[in-house]
Amino acid sequence: MGKKNGTRLLMVMLFLLAGCMVFSVNAQAARKKSSNKIKWKLNRGTLTIYGKGKMSRKSFNWGTLKKKQKKKVKKVIIKKGITSISDTAFRDMKNLKTVKIPSTVKKIGYESFYDTAIKEVKIPSSVKKIGNHAFKSKKLRKLTLPGNFKYDPEDADARDLVGGDILGDHKLTVTFTTKLNLENASLFTAGKYVLSKKDPAFCSVDGCIYTKDRKTLVRVPMRKKKLKIIEGCTELCTHSLLHGIYSDAAFDANCNVEEIELPASLTSVNSTRYPAFSYERAILNIKKVTIRTRQLDGKSLAALVFDWNIDPKILMEQLPDQISYKDGKYVSKDGVWLKKDPYKQQTPLY
Repeated sequence: MGKKNGTRLLMVMLFLLAGCMVFSVNAQAARKKSSNKIKWKLNRGTLTIYGKGKMSRKSFNWGTLKKKQKKKVKKVIIKKGITSISDTAFRDMKNLKTVKIPSTVKKIGYESFYDTAIKEVKIPSSVKKIGNHAFKSKKLRKLTLPGNFKYDPEDADARDLVGGDILGDHKLTVTFTTKLNLENASLFTAGKYVLSKKDPAFCSVDGCIYTKDRKTLVRVPMRKKKLKIIEGCTELCTHSLLHGIYSDAAFDANCNVEEIELPASLTSVNSTRYPAFSYERAILNIKKVTIRTRQLDGKSLAALVFDWNIDPKILMEQLPDQISYKDGKYVSKDGVWLKKDPYKQQTPLY
């Protein structure tokens, strides 16, 4: 009997031990599940998102709040611990004016702050991915974000903008706080770029992007109307203007610059360096060109005409000793034919 009782007691103890282990595992799983659960609360116009982990579309999205509730939201606070902002999360909250994004956030989904009343946004350097139209708004004036983020469109084939692209706005300033991936500059229809002083490759002058030594102009914000290239710049890249937007019709290089002044220091115009994406159409609106330099060869003059759709007659009026008109053609002094590109338009789409 003693032996049987001992066996039974051992079995009971093993059973209880197994039960404790199962309970412990289940408890840990429950805590893990709970820690990943995202919650929200709306109180007196402030919408607070809190919890730990990714903010999925199931936890909060465009349809979570009713229309009346959306109208009440004036401020969004995302608590530390949230690692991503879901797609369309705060879309169409037209009275939303401010948002606080913590340093734990790594991704901002597409259309997450689409069409809000936010005027200024500061995105921490922890953010590595941003979706298309994340901050698309007519009212956005200041956008501060890391320069090396990865553009993460909803559609793999889409090449839409990240910020402020409804008709664009010359009042929008985009500030990059870390090393700039040059492709990211083309995602904004801004009026001004500001780069980090620690950027090893580029710098910003008068809202434009130059190489660090200020010798080469590489990007001009799409909503800038008057471009005066700085004295000391020796190289102009035509792709500085030929970067732009995705429209319903095609992928367009869109530029609103109307007046350009080329400095006396300029020695070359380059069509291949620091290229933007391939585009189907270029929409330019250049009406006035002032040329201070007398150092451009035929190849550079041809690039201005072909890439920027500048009328060669305007160039000849200012450079009569370098350009002539023969047999219906404008020809440079060194024999280069200055002809326009038929696929470039003079009137901007937006």
